[in-house]
Amino acid sequence: MNPIILTELVLLVVAAGGLITGTLLHKWFERRAEESSRYTAELPRMTDTIAFISVAVGILLGLLLSISVTNFQDAQTSIKEFGTSVINSYRATESFEPAQRDVVRTDLDCATETFIENDWLGTQISEGDQTNLWLNKLNTDISNLTLDNTTQSQILPVLLQSTLDMGHWRQLILLSSMQTIPPIIWVVIYASVFLLGMLLTMHLADRRGLARMSFAVAYIAIALIIVALCVLDYPLDNLGLGPVIRPDSLVEMLKAADFSFVTDTTKSCPVLVPTVAG
Repeated sequence: MNPIILTELVLLVVAAGGLITGTLLHKWFERRAEESSRYTAELPRMTDTIAFISVAVGILLGLLLSISVTNFQDAQTSIKEFGTSVINSYRATESFEPAQRDVVRTDLDCATETFIENDWLGTQISEGDQTNLWLNKLNTDISNLTLDNTTQSQILPVLLQSTLDMGHWRQLILLSSMQTIPPIIWVVIYASVFLLGMLLTMHLADRRGLARMSFAVAYIAIALIIVALCVLDYPLDNLGLGPVIRPDSLVEMLKAADFSFVTDTTKSCPVLVPTVAG
């Protein structure tokens, strides 16, 4: 299920549970109080507890937003570095003969295209990990390049390092799409929302209109923060509308460098078959 929908459903159930529990506790305390005025007079003292939980929840959500924003920014940085590595590799092939250069550039084209379509957008279903296969083919073809002059010998380490950087930044991009907020933290958030909803309901039980408005405002604020957390925590995950970070900026970067696959709509990379050892 969509992470945003799932977390919002859990939040709704938890908040509703706090509302119902607070209402029932209020009625129970009223019945057991020797004098109903005694319980009513003690209600304002709950503000300290409500304030404490509210501040604790606010600090927790603020820290989580900071961590999620950092994760989001790291993903953007990794994407830029990946694009830079591709362009550096592409330009490093200039000094090689056309036949050899075309082979390496085709590998670069297809490694980048399969990374975007398979790893990032998840729109293609193909045999094996095509991006890894194309990266392996790229490294193999580079190692088989014939060095005919000093310039090629000097540029080869640059080409090798750039292709290694591609793999490095690809892994960091994929890692940035993993969940950064542990499940136990979500448990703490939901428990805090439950307690906050319960206390607000008990505190304002004698003023139903104000209680409902306060509960609704608190719920909407926390629900919006949790939406932001989900979006930032899954920057490359498909949340129903496609990944939050689209590959458009990377494609534009490659277009500016005259990278071929983004301008040739008729080009299609073949599906590589993994080599079976033995």
